[in-house]
Amino acid sequence: MRHVFGVGFYVNSRFLSNILRFEPVNNRLCWIRVCGKYRNYSIINAHAPTEEKDKFYLELESVYSQCPRHDIKMVLGDFNAKVGKEESNDPYAGRMDCMRNVNETAINWCSLPPQQT
Repeated sequence: MRHVFGVGFYVNSRFLSNILRFEPVNNRLCWIRVCGKYRNYSIINAHAPTEEKDKFYLELESVYSQCPRHDIKMVLGDFNAKVGKEESNDPYAGRMDCMRNVNETAINWCSLPPQQT
């Protein structure tokens, strides 16, 4: 069987007992909650589409809002965004030297204030 899309996490067997929750959302989003020493972590893994971006980012916002309020939240994955070397993007993408911005949706999502839950 050939696997084309999908996101997930590889967890070393030593850390399996630290996994509090794993939630596959669809073939482009999943999240995992990990028990840390001082705080818990909610990590979202995403594979953004090049089409239907608005629907994807609504789903991403829904997943993000499900993460417990006091967790450290991280969003990682392939966002199909080329953010370029624009100073306005530095707080979200860092200083990098790549192509000019083609898809601003990822930057716009990152710059939104966090939802209060």
